Amino acid sequence: TTYAVPKWNGSALVDGSIVDNQYGRIGIGTTNPQVKLHVVGTTEIDGDVQIRGIVDAAAGTGASLCVGQGVGGSGGTANVALGLYALFERDAPYHGSFNTAVGNSTLYYSSGDRNTALGSYALSNNFSGNYNIGIGHGADINASLFNYQYGSGFNNSIVIGYNTTVDASNKVMIGNSSSSSIGGQ
Repeated sequence: TTYAVPKWNGSALVDGSIVDNQYGRIGIGTTNPQVKLHVVGTTEIDGDVQIRGIVDAAAGTGASLCVGQGVGGSGGTANVALGLYALFERDAPYHGSFNTAVGNSTLYYSSGDRNTALGSYALSNNFSGNYNIGIGHGADINASLFNYQYGSGFNNSIVIGYNTTVDASNKVMIGNSSSSSIGGQ
């Protein structure tokens, strides 16, 4: 094949799967690279990656941006997951979409849609709820009401603060049970 980099198959040189075309573009898994390095298929990099420019993870329809170990197991579309095990649930019956999860284990069990979680373990028990917001470490659905088989199902709730929980839909909770007041100057 024209521009294919040959490889040794054990007895002879044959066409390889790497292409260096006349435009200075390298293709792996494609014979028609469209950019400087065009890889078709799953890619694994063992080591650090430095990017000096824009990361366009949404070039395809429904793409998600997932950064960190174990992130984005939920699949779905148009999700943003940043942090260790953010949006992790791999066995969900439905894969949520339009979620934003930033922090360790945020939206960990989630298969709901349009949730926003910021802070480690925020909304980690929000299995099937939609339109929820959790801000702060452990800002979550009340774990005693959580059922791993059926999920929380709470919708449109907001929890703010360390270990603050909500126990129903359409609720706003600011501060955990140790908070004695909310005020200003």
